[in-house]
Amino acid sequence: MNHFQQTVPLPAPVQDRQIQVTYHQGAIVVTLPKAKGFWSNWRTPKPAANLQDWTWVDELKLQGQRLGQSWRRVKGWLGHRLREWGDRLLLER
Repeated sequence: MNHFQQTVPLPAPVQDRQIQVTYHQGAIVVTLPKAKGFWSNWRTPKPAANLQDWTWVDELKLQGQRLGQSWRRVKGWLGHRLREWGDRLLLER
């Protein structure tokens, strides 16, 4: 038996708990339902098996991840707007 692994970038977040894998006519078919809503891009770490293992450090890491994702979104939006405004200024002259 051989092992095979391939990483494929996806264009949108998926609902990782609803992935379906089937084998049909010699092909492996992977169904990835697209996540919906604003909060779908935010990943939360899986809670520890024992809640006593969950610490304030884990909570800080989670908040930092959320802040980083929000900042990347805002930065992308701002970059697009600045490019549009710059193009408009160049066309007006």
